Amino acid sequence: MKFKLPRILSFTKYIEEYSMVPEKVELSAKNKSTKLILFEEDKSAERKRNKVVELLKKHESALREIEEAMVTYAREMTVDFPQISLMTVTKRNNMTDNKYYNARVIFPERDGKTTEYRIYIGPKSNYPDINDPETMVLIQQKIAKKIKEKRGWIYPDGKYKDSED
Repeated sequence: MKFKLPRILSFTKYIEEYSMVPEKVELSAKNKSTKLILFEEDKSAERKRNKVVELLKKHESALREIEEAMVTYAREMTVDFPQISLMTVTKRNNMTDNKYYNARVIFPERDGKTTEYRIYIGPKSNYPDINDPETMVLIQQKIAKKIKEKRGWIYPDGKYKDSED
């Protein structure tokens, strides 16, 4: 079952976006002697944009705290219910063409960044019906375990390291 996580508020991204002055967009008229301005930020809009930047900076600690909570939630949901992109990879040797599945999972980070994990699932022959719900649950469990191992949350044998909860 697919779901969409809410967008994560990113203090750094908002500061970058609102600090940039929008480009002036001009278009040459048909006679090419005059230029038409399609968009240009006026003084009123500039003051309002600067007010947004000022407020963002004023409430930085609260915004970063909210961002941290959002990232923590998104990570938990990504580990529990990873949104998987499955790829079939062919590995050729002299004798046979071996096909196997790899999965790609995007893991949220702070400041609007993400980490991509590519995880080996297994030979394609082990998963005859990839759309079977039981097969998808097995794949999700395998991916969740691998992400937890790579993030240092559990040991390779599956035992949890000390956790916050």
